[in-house]
Parts: sequence; structure tokens; C-alpha cells
Amino acid sequence: MDLRNLFELTAWFNLKKTRDNTEELVKQGRENERLRRGYDALKDCPWCGAKLPKVNVAICMHCRKELAWVERTPCKPGTERQVSRRLKKELAARKRRAEEKA
Repeated sequence: MDLRNLFELTAWFNLKKTRDNTEELVKQGRENERLRRGYDALKDCPWCGAKLPKVNVAICMHCRKELAWVERTPCKPGTERQVSRRLKKELAARKRRAEEKA
């Protein structure tokens, strides 16, 4: 192996390493921005699954379909009763788990 091949191989390895590091930094930056903006706390539209920017909006800004709300949880109009029951069951389950831990 001559010296030129060694330089080319080293340059290729360094370029790949730099590219991998850059991709990782971009991923970390996107994750940090998502966390900073509170993206995880936003609710999903029951029609299209997109994130809703506010609570109690009447129409989804992405799919333009009407929304109903039960206690800060979006749902399709007409399904409020089922969503309310589901939320009550989830709350009871959380309370039960908290009592079991204590």
C-alpha cells in the first residue's frame, strides 16, 4: 500500500466521521427544539393526528374538520361521552397505581 492510498483512505474516514457527527448534532438540535417548544405537550387532532397549537380550538388548522373538547382533550363531535368515560377510567387507574405505590 503506497502513501497516496493511505492518505485517500484517511481522508475518506475523516469525511465519514465528520458527516456522522454532523447528522448526530442535527438530530440533537431537532430534539432540543421539540422539547423547548413543548411539542410533546400539544394534543393531537382526532381526525388527522397533527398537533393542535391551542386548547379549545373549534376547527383543526391542518384538516379543517370540526373538533369537540372534553376537559382539554380533543375528540370528534358526537364522541364526547365515550371520551369522557375513557378519561374517567384512566384517572381512576392512575389513582389506583398511586395508592399501590404509597
